[in-house]
Amino acid sequence: MTLCAVYAYPIEEKEREEYKADENRKHDQKINRTSALAMTKDILISLFIRKDLKKAFDAFDDVVCKTREIIRPSRSIF
Repeated sequence: MTLCAVYAYPIEEKEREEYKADENRKHDQKINRTSALAMTKDILISLFIRKDLKKAFDAFDDVVCKTREIIRPSRSIF
């Protein structure tokens, strides 16, 4: 989970900057942690065995950027 947080941090920062720049957005967005964690497990093979860092991180960034969720106020998980 720590690796996932480290890899996803730049994407979260980029998302926050996009939200601040776009005045027409109604709700803020965040990354989908479940898909980010699943993708982290998938890219570990490319990172440590194949040593294909660029391709692995590009794939991770692409998937995490595409799987964002809208933060709706006054909604609860429970």
